[in-house]
Amino acid sequence: MLGDKLKSYRLSRHLTQDDVATALNLTIRRISSYESGEAEPDLYTLADLADFYEISLDDLMDRQSPSVTDADGYSLSLAKFGDRIRRFREEKAIPPKTIADRAHISVQYLSAIEKGFRIPEFDTAIELMNALGMSADFALADNLVAAHTTRARYLETLIPSLRPTNQRIMLDTIESVFRTLAEIEKAGQ
Repeated sequence: MLGDKLKSYRLSRHLTQDDVATALNLTIRRISSYESGEAEPDLYTLADLADFYEISLDDLMDRQSPSVTDADGYSLSLAKFGDRIRRFREEKAIPPKTIADRAHISVQYLSAIEKGFRIPEFDTAIELMNALGMSADFALADNLVAAHTTRARYLETLIPSLRPTNQRIMLDTIESVFRTLAEIEKAGQ
């Protein structure tokens, strides 16, 4: 139920109904009525709530994000593409306006793509990747089996950014998960 989700997102961020109402320029009564299910927010308010909680409308409404399944049965979550674009842009410290200008789109459209609200056309996706200097393998690394090596290399570059103690924890965890998965595969054969 939408009301339960709204309350859950608010509580998980340790916010009061007053905090949300103030941030969205609504009354506490309105926020309360949304959370209790007495009223349903209009589309604009839903978008504002999703932006405020930094989630997609699909997540807020319990809808599956658009996906495509290839011939081998692998699913490609198109909403993950936007998240990957956003994270890459932020890691490179490139302002949204710079990328939007390079890709010949508006900043608002870029924001909608990054939040998973909009799925770009193929040509726009290529423009975005080119504007960022990002490979398609990296942009789709969460989804494509062929890109797993690219993603593994990317994760490898992140480990040195951790404190030495956390590096050891990360490597031990990865090794443990690897051993467990190898045992599961061996038992399944």
